[in-house]
Amino acid sequence: MMTPSHRKQRRHVANKTLEILTQRFPACFVSPKKPLKIGIDHDIKSEMPELNSYKITAALFYYTNGPTYLDQMVAGAERVDLAGNPVGVITEAEAVRAARLSVGVVAVRRLEDDFKKTMRMLREITETAAGHVANGHDQTDALKECVERSRSTIAAILHTENGGSSSIKGEKL
Repeated sequence: MMTPSHRKQRRHVANKTLEILTQRFPACFVSPKKPLKIGIDHDIKSEMPELNSYKITAALFYYTNGPTYLDQMVAGAERVDLAGNPVGVITEAEAVRAARLSVGVVAVRRLEDDFKKTMRMLREITETAAGHVANGHDQTDALKECVERSRSTIAAILHTENGGSSSIKGEKL
């Protein structure tokens, strides 16, 4: 399993390698992104033997697994080679796989954002409770206030994500 620091390092390597690829192959690595030729990693390795497989794989992983690339993967769209020339088309099966992957990528990012929001909220609640107790307030009152803040924050998050419904399995918060 990849640790957060390993993921960050891999992302850094990918970004640096993508900068190099964009400079070397501007007709291929463009905006908006175009679907790439199958096996383009071998073409890159042939053209740029100084790049190792790890760098190429990392760069292509991040380039091809984001929503902006996956949204271009529609049936009949042209794939391009390093020179930007058409070399094939996206099949129906490839388009379906890309659409499913895109939905998953968006869902994972939403979960990551929710997790970060929740962790910030918990830190704030902990700091608030500690501050109340340090200022001589009753510990029970401090905890009640924190629980109430938690409920309202969670309700707001659920309200946003459930299209206006602030409930869990029918229970109002």
